[in-house]
Amino acid sequence: MHKIASLAGYKSIQTTMRYTHLDNKRFSSLVSKTFNVLETNTEQDISNV
Repeated sequence: MHKIASLAGYKSIQTTMRYTHLDNKRFSSLVSKTFNVLETNTEQDISNV
């Protein structure tokens, strides 16, 4: 939850919890997709160096 708060720019876990009204399966899928996008973008940035 801390990583999600950081990625979203929230300063507290309470704020993150307020905006995460998703069920566990959908939430897990969303987090997985987000990290996959971040990983892909990082790999592309590194390969462009």
